[in-house]
Amino acid sequence: KIKNTCDMKKLALIFFAVMAVFSTQNASAQRGKYGADSAECIKYLSYYQEYYKQKNYESALPNWRKAYALCPATASQNMFIHGTTLMTRLYNQTKDAVTETGLTLRVPQFIEQGEKIAVSTEDGKYSSRA
Repeated sequence: KIKNTCDMKKLALIFFAVMAVFSTQNASAQRGKYGADSAECIKYLSYYQEYYKQKNYESALPNWRKAYALCPATASQNMFIHGTTLMTRLYNQTKDAVTETGLTLRVPQFIEQGEKIAVSTEDGKYSSRA
């Protein structure tokens, strides 16, 4: 009888393990490639990709940000490739800024008025956020 009890425990353990595997696969199949809100993910992927193809990077960026927030990593490999391009372009866009000491220099567009920055002592250029 002890052998039968051990066999029953092993059989029950195998049964629960198989059920756990199938339930995990079913949950990931329900989410799919585009995530839980697939319609929104696909919409914003499409918007940003169309603007990106036209080299309209300013219009592509907000749609890319929305797609990045909504879509899982499996949605599009290009989302990450294009994202680096969009963020690099954003970083490289500069504007004039005047420090409290009166120094005028170029800073990235994302720097807001009143924000503390670090300035290189070697060349007097923007270095980073402080």
